[in-house]
Amino acid sequence: MMDKKKVFCTALIFLGCILNSVVFAQFGSEGAVDANSMGMGKSYNASSTGVYSIGINPANLINTQDKTTEFQTILPIPYLAFRSGTNFMTFNDLNYFFGGVNGKARHLDDEDKKRFNDLFEDGGVLFANASVNLLSVSYNYGEDIGAFAFSAHDLISAYMKFPQAITELALFGNQPGKKFDLGETDTQSWWIRSYSLSYAREISEIRIPGFNKFGAGVSFKLIHGFSYTGTERVLTSFITGEKYQISGSADLLAHSSFSDAFGVKYGFDSTEKKSDMSLFPSPAGSGIGFDIGVNAQYGDNWLFSLAVTDIGKINWKKNVAEFSASGEIEFEELLDRELRDSLYKNITGEGKSIINHSTSMPTTLRLGAAYYTDENQSSIPGSLIVVLDYNQGFNNMPGNTTTPRVSIGGEWKPEDWFPYFRTGFSFGGITGLNWAFGIGTIAGPLELNFATSDFHVLFAPNESKQVSFALSSRWRF
Repeated sequence: MMDKKKVFCTALIFLGCILNSVVFAQFGSEGAVDANSMGMGKSYNASSTGVYSIGINPANLINTQDKTTEFQTILPIPYLAFRSGTNFMTFNDLNYFFGGVNGKARHLDDEDKKRFNDLFEDGGVLFANASVNLLSVSYNYGEDIGAFAFSAHDLISAYMKFPQAITELALFGNQPGKKFDLGETDTQSWWIRSYSLSYAREISEIRIPGFNKFGAGVSFKLIHGFSYTGTERVLTSFITGEKYQISGSADLLAHSSFSDAFGVKYGFDSTEKKSDMSLFPSPAGSGIGFDIGVNAQYGDNWLFSLAVTDIGKINWKKNVAEFSASGEIEFEELLDRELRDSLYKNITGEGKSIINHSTSMPTTLRLGAAYYTDENQSSIPGSLIVVLDYNQGFNNMPGNTTTPRVSIGGEWKPEDWFPYFRTGFSFGGITGLNWAFGIGTIAGPLELNFATSDFHVLFAPNESKQVSFALSSRWRF
């Protein structure tokens, strides 16, 4: 069997194949959201109003008082949301395996290796989502005319999943008769900016007993994409024979695209490029999308919501590269440098420039219900909102997942002079169970909010796998 150093190098080759094939040059059901919604466990489909309804359900624009103006800017507190972490490794695990001992790397015994490898049993997922609002404005004229909104919003998402086969190879070597399947490997990332124009109106023509009103809305979006990397197919696998020879097949397809502002230079491109980043970089891709939504109010307390968001595609045209590999893998001895180089080439494939590449937007189905009550309707002091949401993506683009996510949350304001207290739980999606908490306050026309969707971190920080926060403010007149 090959010694551990050589085995580790071999593992790095395969991991590097996956990473380098997409990043070497280099919104949705899960994306980061405003602090108001994050504090309620990322529950927002029926409870969002005004500028907070942009990107969630445009019909909710009518759920404000007539002749009301709202806007968000980067002052006094910017709309900023961030979430990052893993689905497999806690901070305690991270410190144990990578924190070292007395300034030196930890030596892993057999029990440590098994524990580390078991962390990746369902695949290792790393993710990061960030959202920044540049400007949002909404105005509700009233029932006869409707409500309008405009927004400019940046969304940055990255996702990487790598299979247990990588750690098995690194920890235990190329064991005879062992099959290493890299098919679970998936990487997706992008930076996109959405310019949206929304309109919503009450549908007074619809009359159903018990329901006070129905509304409908639509958002039209111009999308500018500044960067994209993604694997579309990774079907590579190999097996070790009795004499430690390696045989298998490689099948890889990946794409990337970057704005000229990044100055990206691919390995197959001899042209020299320089970065020139600004607040408004030239787009690498563009697309047209839209959101559609309806809502209904039942009695004085219930709101229901249904929307499909981010319908459309992005066409990437700048600095577009395609990486592909296919064929058989046959190696007798990985210690030979030429064979290792050949293996690397077979896995990463050949990179080439292409004219364009299209990707779907993170299309998402959103359902929600909200119950409102105050001290005039119940024995609970102040005002209370309870919300229930269901979100499911139609694809696995960055910030999105086809795995359903259900959440329940609430907002309570005990007295006029008290802040808003928010909490909620989210189940499913990429990250499973999460407990959220947030607070908010109103000072005249200004509303300020802060939240985290990982409140449990405060009670067991070393057992947490993710970290998140959101800050937001909005002006109301």
